[in-house]
Amino acid sequence: MSNNQIILMIQNPILRRRLTRVVETANFSLIEVETVDAVSLSTEPTAIVVELELPDVIDAISKWKSA
Repeated sequence: MSNNQIILMIQNPILRRRLTRVVETANFSLIEVETVDAVSLSTEPTAIVVELELPDVIDAISKWKSA
């Protein structure tokens, strides 16, 4: 079940600003994290937005999702 939260793991400042505006306009709550391991929610977020260029990000999300 979704809880209207968007998890954001973005280092690019321009992209971060633009996504923050979109999330706030849509009335979602934004959780900015450095790593997927930092995410601790009782329900699944609506979305996880990451930069694919970050080291090991796809593997980390797969592990988090399967836990």
